[in-house]
Amino acid sequence: MSQIFALVDCNNFYASCERVFDPSLCSAPIVVLSNNDGCVISRSEEAKRLGVKMGEPYFKIKSLCEREGVKIFSSNFHFYGDMSARVMNCISDFTPNIEIYSIDEAFLNITGFEHKDVDSYANEVCSRVKRWTGIPVSVGIGGTRTLSKLASLIAKQYVKKPVFSLLDPDVIEHSLRLVDVGDVWGVGKKLSERFRKFRISSAWDLAKADESLIKNNFSLTELKIVHELRGTSCLAVSDVLQKKSISMSRSFSKPVSIREDLEENISRFVSNAAFKLRAQNTLASAICVYIHTNKHDKESQYFYDSKVMKFQVATSDTAKLIKYAKKVLSSIYDATHRYKKAGIILMDLVDQENIQYSLLQPADEKRSKVLMKMMDKINLKEGKGTVRFAAEKSKFIEPKLLPHYTTRWEDLPRVH
Repeated sequence: MSQIFALVDCNNFYASCERVFDPSLCSAPIVVLSNNDGCVISRSEEAKRLGVKMGEPYFKIKSLCEREGVKIFSSNFHFYGDMSARVMNCISDFTPNIEIYSIDEAFLNITGFEHKDVDSYANEVCSRVKRWTGIPVSVGIGGTRTLSKLASLIAKQYVKKPVFSLLDPDVIEHSLRLVDVGDVWGVGKKLSERFRKFRISSAWDLAKADESLIKNNFSLTELKIVHELRGTSCLAVSDVLQKKSISMSRSFSKPVSIREDLEENISRFVSNAAFKLRAQNTLASAICVYIHTNKHDKESQYFYDSKVMKFQVATSDTAKLIKYAKKVLSSIYDATHRYKKAGIILMDLVDQENIQYSLLQPADEKRSKVLMKMMDKINLKEGKGTVRFAAEKSKFIEPKLLPHYTTRWEDLPRVH
């Protein structure tokens, strides 16, 4: 095996962050909610055992949480971002070859450490991160990024240990037979459904799939995944990380009928999506806006409408995207309906480096880039929504938000 990768994955990251400065939460069931306290985005192991599911709307589990004493928190992304930086800084001491995959995951290339006991080395990573930051992590080890990602999954869901290795051929075969193809890094639900049509239902089936079948029916990325499962490292983080579209939506707790209220929500979705666009250095070539009423409301007829607008020049400028989104919304809005859900999708994403501007394009692109960069920098430092467009209006209401323990002097814990 020419290379060895270790995937360091923070366990139940947002819930674990909430525990760091409050020891009384160490054995309590914890649930962290999305923006505006809508849906579940993180659960402690205790909450999982109670049956709380990821993505479940809070109103559906509110009575269960109250009955079982579940601790509920609003998402505190400024705090989580700082804790993530501390974790990444800690693990970077082990090797300079680190690739941050998400807020709670990073790949370490530990090729050249074969003279050490790799499992002991990984256990030391777990121990030091816990000791220095308070965050528990799992480490998956494999000859490719895909195998290390699977090893991390097995460590947490199957063997319930902090470290698991997929280096031995027999262990690899046995493990890949256990794992559903949809759980393979870069596959997901929709792609797994396509694989099942070709009788590929497990990670092992995909590893043994006929290459000509994959070439003729899937993309180069899926062929790389096959090679990765066979032990050949060829899949970069960017191959999986960059999305072809970015979507944002919300179900309203109360039906919305006023257009200005819909515009406010749509503008907020666009702002969040545009931030993600810029974070991955991409531009959107089109936007889709959709609205619909409650399909379960028997007292009124179900209504759904959506429309796509294609841009002359791809962009990640929040102001332009909000302008386009509001224009699309006005063309599908019907004042006679009471809407349950609205959403946007930024589509046909392209690399920022590959964009070709028109000669007739107004010379405001440089100014727009500087403005967006400064806006992102302030919001990352001072907290999400510190600087925002007027169309977004009010900030999210997060009554269950804990203090910013690590990034605001006034929020430092006090010892009496």
